[in-house]
Amino acid sequence: MNQSNEDRKLQRILWRRGAEEPFRTYEPSTVTASAPYLATNCLQQLAEDQSKDFSLAPETLTNNCG
Repeated sequence: MNQSNEDRKLQRILWRRGAEEPFRTYEPSTVTASAPYLATNCLQQLAEDQSKDFSLAPETLTNNCG
């Protein structure tokens, strides 16, 4: 998911290679999120998308993940 230019400043990263180096500023152009969060969301979306064929999947994932 791409961020708007206004949102990029909210995830600004300051970086420098060493204590004597000046800071550089980076603004990610994509959303940064933790891998477990993304994995859980993917599983929940898959369960919802496939609920017609696997009717117990949404309830099972909702009760056992995240």
